[in-house]
Amino acid sequence: MRKLVRDKIPDLIQGQTPRVVTGTYGKKRFRAALLDKLVEEAQEARATEGAEFLLAEELADLREVMNAIAEEFDIPWNMVDLEQENKLVKKGGFTGRHWVDFD
Repeated sequence: MRKLVRDKIPDLIQGQTPRVVTGTYGKKRFRAALLDKLVEEAQEARATEGAEFLLAEELADLREVMNAIAEEFDIPWNMVDLEQENKLVKKGGFTGRHWVDFD
């Protein structure tokens, strides 16, 4: 199973398991792997069931992946901040705890 890992992981696991193979992605596959990693980390955050110490760790992983995505796609954080502010103004945030049911 091939998956994107942090930069130091190949060195850390070298020799620990007999069947590990490491490599690097090309640009196109790396971009797809980053987006897959974003979903993976979001699912791990969801699985913490709100345990704050675990959730903080998963949020840190999410932030690291988001930083890598922004860098890879050459998206400056001020653009992301502006988009976030625009959505907040147009659609609001999540502090109201609202829900809808679509039948």
